[in-house]
Amino acid sequence: MAWSMGLAGRLADWRQAGLIDADQAGRIAAFEAARGRPRLAMALGVLGAFTVAVGIIAIVAANWDAIPIVPRLAVHVLANLALGLVVWSWAGRGGSDMRVEGGVLVLSLSTLALIAHVGQSFQLQGSAAGLMGGWLLLATPFTFLCARDGLNRWVWAAGLFTWMGLLLGDHWRWLHEHRLSATAVMLFLALVYAARAAAPRCRPSGPAIWALWRPAVSWPA
Repeated sequence: MAWSMGLAGRLADWRQAGLIDADQAGRIAAFEAARGRPRLAMALGVLGAFTVAVGIIAIVAANWDAIPIVPRLAVHVLANLALGLVVWSWAGRGGSDMRVEGGVLVLSLSTLALIAHVGQSFQLQGSAAGLMGGWLLLATPFTFLCARDGLNRWVWAAGLFTWMGLLLGDHWRWLHEHRLSATAVMLFLALVYAARAAAPRCRPSGPAIWALWRPAVSWPA
């Protein structure tokens, strides 16, 4: 209701300013009304689905140790694969931008959780750098192929910088002793620039700060 009243006020202001006439105002109002807005039923449905999901997670968490390792990992892997196929299908058919970007974000986080799940299940003594490196290896393809808005690109960039910081921290003494620390940092920056140049363009309609991912566009000052 508030949105409709706001649109009516803007249309009235535009008519008074001579930007549009009465016929154009009517067509704009009809077009926006036909697009529809989230309703109470949809909000309740989302809330109900979220509540059911939280309940399922609570039940699984309470009985986590009683579930064998193989079924746990199998379900997680299959869920990741299914989500990946769904996101790929949405992106290929030109589905809703919000749906695709949300799916990519959930898939990215689920992939990180899967790697941690494997390490926890088999008591692997890996480092945090190894965890982030495995996540980058798996997340980079679908992030670059499916994501077109800046959110998922920034999540990927944050993971890349985190991985590099952890990796340099693990080997900094050796690099410093062999006078290779500056070379390692320069190689990392070159990798970031190469990834930025190779990544598909973000949508032009996105916020201006996201344009730094587009090739041939300078970084913000």
